[in-house]
Amino acid sequence: MHSKYIILTCKMNGLNDLSLEVPIVFPKLITHSNLANELGKIGKIKSAGFCYIDTDGLYYCLGRSESLGIDSNPMDDACILNSALLY
Repeated sequence: MHSKYIILTCKMNGLNDLSLEVPIVFPKLITHSNLANELGKIGKIKSAGFCYIDTDGLYYCLGRSESLGIDSNPMDDACILNSALLY
């Protein structure tokens, strides 16, 4: 089953413009744009789309957010989700 995700880029206060890419995974019943309206207060939306965990236990990303008009970056986003959420 696919879920939705957003990759949020957040600035780290006091760390010389260092930023952190934070993945947010959420159910399909929430629109990307509704969640982005709230998340936009703390960072910039980098990418958005759909994700799933395959039989190998890893996240895979695909598609785009139509409500935001933002594409996913499947390879990069999967790396961010896997490193942040699985390891």
